[in-house]
Amino acid sequence: SVLDKNKFLTNLYDILNFAKTRLLKMSQKLFTSDCLLQKAMADLPADALSPWVPWNEVADPNDEKQLVLENKRPSLQIDSITHPDRIPMWLRRGMECERQYEDIFIKLCTNITVLETWFNRHRCASRLLVEISEIHILRGDLELAVQNILRTIASSANDPWDTLLSWRVFRLLCCQRKLRDEAEYFKSLTYCLGARLSKSIPSKLHHLLHKDLEVLVKSPDISGFRWTAFPLLGIKVELGKNGNSTFPLPLLKTNALVQSCQVGDSLTTSIQCSSGLAKEVEITQMKIFLLDVNDYQRLAEATDDVSEDDAAFVLSTKSPVTIRPGQNSVEFPWSAIAVGQYIVASICIEWDSAVFYHDYTRGPKGVAGYDILPNDPTQSIELNPIFLIPGHTQNVRLLFHSGSDVVNNGTIEFECSKGLQVMILETEPANDWSNNCTFDVGKCLPETTTTVTASVKSEAIYSYDSEGSCQTDDEASQSVLQTLTATMKTSYHHGLYASSVEEGAKIDAPPMSALLEASVTTLERAALTVENCGAFAIWGGMFVISATVLCNTPVPFSLKEWSISLPPSLVLDKDGDMNVGLFDRPVIEGEELHFGYRCKRQSNQGDGDASFMSNPILTIILQDHLGKSFRQVLPLDISSLRTKLRLQSAEEKKKVATAELEASAKEGLIGAPVHFSYSIDFADLAKTSASSNIPLRLLYHLSCVEDGWIVGGSVRGKLDYSAMVTNPSCSLSFVGIPTRVGHIKSFPEIELSFLDQTDTPTSAIKINHVHPFSFLCLSHCSSDSLACVSTQIDL
Repeated sequence: SVLDKNKFLTNLYDILNFAKTRLLKMSQKLFTSDCLLQKAMADLPADALSPWVPWNEVADPNDEKQLVLENKRPSLQIDSITHPDRIPMWLRRGMECERQYEDIFIKLCTNITVLETWFNRHRCASRLLVEISEIHILRGDLELAVQNILRTIASSANDPWDTLLSWRVFRLLCCQRKLRDEAEYFKSLTYCLGARLSKSIPSKLHHLLHKDLEVLVKSPDISGFRWTAFPLLGIKVELGKNGNSTFPLPLLKTNALVQSCQVGDSLTTSIQCSSGLAKEVEITQMKIFLLDVNDYQRLAEATDDVSEDDAAFVLSTKSPVTIRPGQNSVEFPWSAIAVGQYIVASICIEWDSAVFYHDYTRGPKGVAGYDILPNDPTQSIELNPIFLIPGHTQNVRLLFHSGSDVVNNGTIEFECSKGLQVMILETEPANDWSNNCTFDVGKCLPETTTTVTASVKSEAIYSYDSEGSCQTDDEASQSVLQTLTATMKTSYHHGLYASSVEEGAKIDAPPMSALLEASVTTLERAALTVENCGAFAIWGGMFVISATVLCNTPVPFSLKEWSISLPPSLVLDKDGDMNVGLFDRPVIEGEELHFGYRCKRQSNQGDGDASFMSNPILTIILQDHLGKSFRQVLPLDISSLRTKLRLQSAEEKKKVATAELEASAKEGLIGAPVHFSYSIDFADLAKTSASSNIPLRLLYHLSCVEDGWIVGGSVRGKLDYSAMVTNPSCSLSFVGIPTRVGHIKSFPEIELSFLDQTDTPTSAIKINHVHPFSFLCLSHCSSDSLACVSTQIDL
């Protein structure tokens, strides 16, 4: 059973320990008191008491081994022991000579270590191994001594008893010095001088070992090895403080601390290096190997070493680095130049001939890296002009600026909405009009500008004035907003690669892509639209057509030309264009232009509807800063005037007489008489009278309804013309005296009415009066007057 087995092993352990103690005590009687076993069990080994010899002066191991063999003691006689027949055969053979006795003791101690390990008494097992090692050292079997000491160091690695561990490492160093094994001695030195054990060894020994280390790092015999930086140097990677997060590594079932950044960002990777050396040393170079996350996981899964060839990026110091005892910080400033996720896979430290590595592929702890995202492209495109005028063909320029990026290639695509067509002018021969076309842009270095010119043809679109009246540039109109879209797709690298491109070097980093868009639309309304339009009558049967035109263009234009086309019923009066001040005047968005035209009705046109059917057309030619002209055709709505003229024509048909007033002068002094004459046309009245056989007997009366005139002369009388059928007209003269200074726009009017047989007025006749525009009444420059006392006194 298990209990019986444990009891048996415990009894066996006690027996072996008792035998070990008896053998050690018997060695003093069987051999001399200073025999090898007694020396091996001494508190301080004999070689540890001799002066420390620098590495360059250590004796050759072959000579040392020969010296040990010559000092062996001869075996003793068994006859000197009481009851020799009771001695077992294995002990009898051991007593034949000292070396065989030592072999028996070593085998016994070895068996005891097996039992100590079984009972998890690792410290006891290590102590026995050290005793065995000391025996091998004294016997000159240094290789066996090294093997046993290494076993004790391995079992004590997790033991917090650092002083004991440092002593055993020191004994290992003593053996390796005698063997003159530079590589193994150098490896043990790096372990002993690490941050853990350097605090446990005496200061003087610390400096002696440091000197040996400085000698060995210059030896070419250690240059072919891959040394581990730990525990000689404690390594810890620190990233930036901003943008840190965790990134899963599914193959390793762990997470990595990563810092997110963009291509082109300036980064700093810090290495915190703790040194247990006795004094400062100068490191030739330090490197950081950054691996792609997939490559890192592949190497970490296989626990392979990391080489410089595996690295996607290598960060290195520009000059030697001084490492002082204690904590040191080494910074690696660099710039992210490629998109991807990169892990700090290894730290390489070059110190003369020795190269140390701290690989993170052999342990997932402390894994850190960078998540480099694409940077925002600094490229830009711009379309000029910023708008298109409907119904015209314009040149559009696309300006592509590479910014600080290295553009490998790019493609520009123009796409038109309904109502637009485009044609690139850069190609030879130029392509035809189409709804979309492309243009390839080659490689561009930073701060390069490329210009592509295209011609865009636009159909007219509808626009509406404030009253809802439709206005078009021509008859072929579209009721949709027209848009020209330019899309540019580029493949680029950051500007940090500019020097590589100029030198013709190949870029291994994957390129980034950018999508740039720009668009230009036609104006939602025409460049010029009529906000309101009016027409009103003035003197002498004339009319004024006024139009308020709104500018809708975001950039200024100047007025180059303008003209108006009137319907057949109207004709432009002499000097009727009242817009001379608008020539070459710049107009901006939201500004209103007021156009006015003086016109009159043509007398030779009939009164039918045909002469009123068409609207006036206002044509304006705009000119931009480049000298390109744009023709704007604006119909003017004069429906109010058309209605007014129709009513006036109907009204005139109802009136049977027309009276036109003529003045002897257009201006005069106040109070000075002015001779007037009314020419009366009775054509319609004569026709009516002839058809009804009624004699034409009329009563006239002259008066001034408004202030301004005093009427004199024959202001009331009768008209009786029997011959008026053949010549239905007459003339009446009278005198008017102006009574106020200034422009007088009211004049005396005539009233006509029928007379019956008894000379009694029966019904009034409607009269169409035609007056001058105004009369200018001037004041006197001087006057004579007499002042007198009033005879009326108010009490």
